[in-house]
Amino acid sequence: MSGLGAAAQRAAVRLLAVICASATRHLLQQLLPDTAGLRCLHWGCGSGEETFLLSSLLTEESSWWAIDEDPVLIEAALQQEARHSGASVHFAQSFLSDWRPERPYDIIFSGPRALPLPQLRVGLADLQRLLKKGGALIVAAFPFSGWRAYPYNYAFASAVDLIGRLEESRSSEVQQLPELLKRNGFTAIETLYAPPAFIPRTGNRIASLFLESCREEFLQRQWSNREELNALLEELREFEQREDTLVSRPGVHLMLARKT
Repeated sequence: MSGLGAAAQRAAVRLLAVICASATRHLLQQLLPDTAGLRCLHWGCGSGEETFLLSSLLTEESSWWAIDEDPVLIEAALQQEARHSGASVHFAQSFLSDWRPERPYDIIFSGPRALPLPQLRVGLADLQRLLKKGGALIVAAFPFSGWRAYPYNYAFASAVDLIGRLEESRSSEVQQLPELLKRNGFTAIETLYAPPAFIPRTGNRIASLFLESCREEFLQRQWSNREELNALLEELREFEQREDTLVSRPGVHLMLARKT
């Protein structure tokens, strides 16, 4: 991935966490009415925005670890940690396969990043290893094709279609998640859903960030050329900055599965 693509991906991850955090927290409150004394891991924590919000659900007796493979995002999370003096979160840069805690976790949470299933497939054996028996894996996900903008804009719709096509080509559909978990030894799957909602204007640039971060893959697959993508990005960014632009996020699916 190019430097611009990597920077766009990091910015998209941070923005996505902020956009979805309140919906995710609301659903977690319903799934986890009792959080006393829990050991929790946030896998793919990004720069920590979502982690701090979710950690506020836990009691003082609980503990929360957060890991991400991207050292730049973890550095940003550690900088934020200094501004959250009341939060008890332990951040570390690590691949899931390399993470070796002293004891297994009661809960592992993976937030609603774009295109989550390929990473989840690879990590399921490690997730089983890191969870205690009866522990819960909680995955938040959504279909990128569910993003909407008002008024209608060709560039926005084209960007969502392109990213949705990439999502489909990677077998990343949210609907596949329950069956994937069952095939890998998880049971008692519960699903909650937060419906689509408009996002603050500060989040409007989410589509252009994801389009920029996926640009090289679109070119490699020959779904577009560089000139077309540049023109699409220019029109999309102009639309995102308009005062009358409204963007709606997709519905968020939160799935809880138990380790047998």
